[in-house]
Amino acid sequence: MPALSTQDIVMDPLTRARALFMQALAAQEQGDLPAAESLLREALRWAPTRASLRVNLASVLIARGRIVEARATCAALLADDSTLAEAWLNLSICDLRDDAPDAALAAITHALACAPASDAVHANHGNILMLLGRHDEALAAFDRALALSPSDPNWHVSRGTALRMLERLDEAAAAQQAALRIAPGLGDAHWNLALVELARGHFDAGWRGFEWRWRTSDPLPVFYTGPAPRWQGEALAGRRLLLWAEQGLGDTLQFFRFAQRLAGRGERVLVQVQPPLVRLLRGQTPGLEIVGRDEVLPAHDLHLPLLSLPGVLGAAAADVGPPACIAPVAAGVARWHGGGAARPRIGLMWQGNLENRAGRGRSVPAALMAPLLALPAGFVFIGKAADAADLALLGASGDFTDRSREIADFADTAAQMAALDLVVTIDTSVAHLAASMALPCWVLLAKGADWRWGAPGATQSPWYPQARLFRQQAAGDWAGVLARVHAALAAWLSART
Repeated sequence: MPALSTQDIVMDPLTRARALFMQALAAQEQGDLPAAESLLREALRWAPTRASLRVNLASVLIARGRIVEARATCAALLADDSTLAEAWLNLSICDLRDDAPDAALAAITHALACAPASDAVHANHGNILMLLGRHDEALAAFDRALALSPSDPNWHVSRGTALRMLERLDEAAAAQQAALRIAPGLGDAHWNLALVELARGHFDAGWRGFEWRWRTSDPLPVFYTGPAPRWQGEALAGRRLLLWAEQGLGDTLQFFRFAQRLAGRGERVLVQVQPPLVRLLRGQTPGLEIVGRDEVLPAHDLHLPLLSLPGVLGAAAADVGPPACIAPVAAGVARWHGGGAARPRIGLMWQGNLENRAGRGRSVPAALMAPLLALPAGFVFIGKAADAADLALLGASGDFTDRSREIADFADTAAQMAALDLVVTIDTSVAHLAASMALPCWVLLAKGADWRWGAPGATQSPWYPQARLFRQQAAGDWAGVLARVHAALAAWLSART
């Protein structure tokens, strides 16, 4: 039997648990979550009822994505003490991870009642309100968090994000700069400041800050793992450059213009894109090779994320246009024409990706679209999938065609849109495609719309100057937007007769 150390002899269970707890916190700070969990579970062997250990275990389980276990831990804590604010806080985070913001709001309300002087609770209250689109209330919550802890840079970041969504861009920039004075290397602040700068048209600063997207608290995934060095903008001198898509389909379509320009200069350029875009983009530009993300990469000498390209090229506001020049695949166009119908044909897209929180915030209730169908035109759904009840409602409202079952990829969508006279869409990949095809395009934008649509209130974007923008004047006010679209569409149709 090994001899007991002096530490083993003198350390009582609670002291031992505390020592393990401190080791767990250190492991958590270093990002070693498995070690942190193991240490906390060992500590709980010595102090099984210690609330602080169980609260931190729930936090680690959340960070490891084990929400069911974390929720059970919080429920057990609250069964023992329903006034434990930290347990309510963790429960609200579990609800957010389960995409249940209303339940999260109920949980954080309990936390606020238990700990009204907790900056973390007020800040998480703000985060939940942001997801619910209640940006004014979220700003007030972040202000309360800052009043309690003015030196926490994260609360400045959150406050700046709320201000950006409220379209108060100068104040939003100031909030992010305040965070950076406290923590100069804080990726979230750099990234959020970049989004403000791009919206303000400050492209030099915006592209510099845009590179922080890989170093935030929730970094974007990196889809390139090959051995080629990253291109820094030096002369390619015949070397083959791989540009790889990194974010959404709309982002790839938006930034495709820069790849086309490089190929137009005679450079050897290969673009790796999402599979739904391969058939459409392949063959669009002489000398520009297209490969799908699900295909084997051809040999290449250098690589660069696609959205880093304007920063490397030094693209200022005057350099972002014109959009990509995209034509439909000729072989697929004929089947989408409606036999020479006399009435104008208008494409509609009202629903974003419902699995994406941002997509839901950009979506318009189909019931608000329905009055458009009383106008003298033929309307066409230009998406690949939509809620069946929405399709039925619009189908009963007027001349409405749904051929979404025939859409396999964006080559089909482009061919379908080539047969239209106008596209009316929310902020989604369809808007980028229509504008890149030089189609008449009206884009419906939520309050706090993305930076790519220009400064608040702008009716045109530097990225898509031919697109007409219809913006919410108040958060959530899609009815006001659709009233203006209805009037504009009636005038547009009248002018065609």
